[in-house]
Amino acid sequence: IVWENVEATSEYPRCWLEDRNSHNGTYVNHRRIAWERLVDGDRILIGTTVFGFCIREENGECADNAMIHAGILDSLTGLFTRLHFEEEVHRYTSIARRHKRPVCLSLLDIDSFSTINDREGHFVGDFMLKHVAGVIRMTLRQTDFATRVESDRFAVLWPETPLNETIVATERLRSAIAASPLTLRGEPLTFSVRGAA
Repeated sequence: IVWENVEATSEYPRCWLEDRNSHNGTYVNHRRIAWERLVDGDRILIGTTVFGFCIREENGECADNAMIHAGILDSLTGLFTRLHFEEEVHRYTSIARRHKRPVCLSLLDIDSFSTINDREGHFVGDFMLKHVAGVIRMTLRQTDFATRVESDRFAVLWPETPLNETIVATERLRSAIAASPLTLRGEPLTFSVRGAA
């Protein structure tokens, strides 16, 4: 966070938030950013931690504590919660209808997840989910949204993306997951992911 006019005590603070190519991304008000000017009341998400940006006098408090404590990320996967994802789907489909802009959705399934989960245990299953979610987070654009919708199924919302580009992006995402090695007790844990736009 950069405070530009820290010396100008009579001016309203000018603060900027910059993400320096982090793997998990930085979000301001549910939107992934590279840099963003901050205003009073902004919600900042870094990793799985939510911060509230508040401009107050030195002895003041941020009035909107609910904003700070509101969780929009799933604690296991680090992806958006299903509720937040559904809110974004509603928002972007409304924009798409109103402005005749494209928006698409992809679903990704981990093949044989329940078999691996039953055979190796839930700890390994959670490890797989975290791994897949991590690859998804690193592969998506700043404008995309992802969530886990069921035990082994992930959904990705692609705003401003026509179907043909979504099909290519879904395959790129599936390939990135397939190419990302996962080991268990020193041995490769083999699994595949199916995707559909």
